[in-house]
Formats: sequence, structure tokens, C-alpha cells
Amino acid sequence: MLDGERAKGEFIDCVQRDINGQPIVFGPTCPICPNSPDARQYVLNLSVELATRYDVDYLQTCTLPFMRGGVEKGGCFCANCVGAANFDLVKVQAVLKRNPTAQPELGQWLEFRKESLARFYRVLHDGIHALPRGVDLRFNDCFNGAAWGLDVRPLKPHLDSIRVCDYSEQLGDPARMKDKRDWLTRERAAVGQDFPMVSAIAVRPKATAELIREGVKIAVECGMNGITLGHYDGAEFPMLRAIRDGLKDTGKIKPI
Repeated sequence: MLDGERAKGEFIDCVQRDINGQPIVFGPTCPICPNSPDARQYVLNLSVELATRYDVDYLQTCTLPFMRGGVEKGGCFCANCVGAANFDLVKVQAVLKRNPTAQPELGQWLEFRKESLARFYRVLHDGIHALPRGVDLRFNDCFNGAAWGLDVRPLKPHLDSIRVCDYSEQLGDPARMKDKRDWLTRERAAVGQDFPMVSAIAVRPKATAELIREGVKIAVECGMNGITLGHYDGAEFPMLRAIRDGLKDTGKIKPI
């Protein structure tokens, strides 16, 4: 993401553009285009610097993919994308302007978004793995779905682990825990049983100890390799103890 004012000025060639050629805005910022060579290099440089200067075991990224939505809202149709596409994106753009569901143009565009993200993470993965000290690349999947141009299957070769960023516990609604199970189940099926994957557990104030224990149970049953605590800065001790108790319930740790 780039500061909105600078993005629409000196870095206009690095940001996503909608089907009408306008820069896409996300709050006060603009999302970078993964097909922009300068944007890719900038993210790579940041990652290499972090991996080189600091004693970290992994870098976790939740770089915004393409904007959520169909052709009316989701990008990108910038000059970098036109150059990267293996088909006539300008022609496809004109067709989709007239008919957003036109085939085969819509299918070509959807696949192109997935391929673009895979290329982006390949550059990032290869760059940090070329360093003398090994650092893993973890994708923080907080997007959940193809609406963002996201498919973890083509990303898998260019990642070392995935964190599924589901915070259903913080909603305080037991009925929403099914969404967590569904997401974890889909993600595990997409990348296979052997790929390292961890689940987020929300310990924010609206969560309850019961929901947190349920979240731990779901993570274990869905084959997660670990658990991470989401936004623990606002957690009260009963929430943190619920993590321990949830793991005890599953038999994954022994009582002390």
C-alpha cells in the first residue's frame, strides 16, 4: 500500500487502476500493482533489508492483492498489466466494460489475476531465499476468496507457510464459528496435508473463553500445525488461559 497522495502523484505508475483507468483507492492509500516492476522491487528491498538486518525466522506478509470484486471494482488494467498479460488485455478490457460477465474474456482476466500474484510472490520468495541466512516467507491470508484474485494453490510453490487470518471468535457469535471451520477446511484441502499452516485465534475483548476454546478445537481438527494469537494486546488473562485450556481439551498439551 502507498500513501494516497504520493501514490496518485509521483508513484502513479505503481498502483492498481480500475477498468476505467482510474487509480484504485483503499481508504487513505492505494494498493500497489503486483505487475509493477518498481513496486515489486520496492517490496523485495524491504523484505531483504528486514531479513538481513534483523534476526528473524520468517517474514509474514499480508500485502493487499487485487481489490475485492468483479471487473467493476477489482483491478488491475494498468500499463504494467497490459505488458504482463499473455493475451490482449486492452481488448478484454473493452469487452468487459460492455459486458462484465462476457466469456471467455472474464475467465482470462480472472486467471491473469491469479498468475500475477503468483509471479509477485515468486520474486519475493526467490529473493529472500537467495540470502546467506535462510528466512521463511509466510503468507497471512486475511482475504479468504477468489474475489481478491487470490488462489493459494498457485502461490504454494512460492511460500513456506500460511497463516489463516480468521478472527471469528472476536464477533462473540457462536454461529460464526462454522465460518472458521469452513475456511480452514478449504485452505488445508487446497495446499495439502503436508504444507505448514497455522490458524489465528482472536483474543480480543468481544471474544469469550468458550469461543476461544472452540477456535482451538477447530484449528486442531482441521489439521493446523500451530496457533497464533490475534491482537493479544487487548486480551484479558481469561482469554489467554482459554488458549491453554483449549489445547488441554484436545490432548495436545499435558496439564501442569
